[in-house]
Amino acid sequence: MAKKSKVKPHTKKSSITRAINSIKEAQAENLVDDEYFLFSLRQFDSTQGETFKFWQDNLILADLMNVLKGYSCSTLKSQVDKNKFTIYGDFPPADKTEFHHPKHVPEDARWARIHITGKHILAGHIVGNVFYIVFLDFHHKFWISNNAEN
Repeated sequence: MAKKSKVKPHTKKSSITRAINSIKEAQAENLVDDEYFLFSLRQFDSTQGETFKFWQDNLILADLMNVLKGYSCSTLKSQVDKNKFTIYGDFPPADKTEFHHPKHVPEDARWARIHITGKHILAGHIVGNVFYIVFLDFHHKFWISNNAEN
């Protein structure tokens, strides 16, 4: 009689994790897949995070522009990789962020982030194929995780 293999507890995903992953995958599938990735500064919040001048003085503004140029050459849907570009969905919980939800951004916004370099990210939300840049986050404090460069 063959031995039945057991799933090790540390390798098994909980039903909650599976459900969250399923929702994120469904959200990614609903993205516009035939229009180029666009960016908007219309909802930029200069009261949190850093300024463009700060990023320029720290020599990463050019990196930011090069990353945006690269993303704008493809569709938003093709860019979702959960590594450099991640769609979070909801705004981070208070114990996971040093930011607060800006009043001018809709409560139901689909929050996301784009990794620039090192810990530096853009945080914002997406509508259709548009990424609304809301925060410049030099220290990765928008969604704090165990992996500071997530």
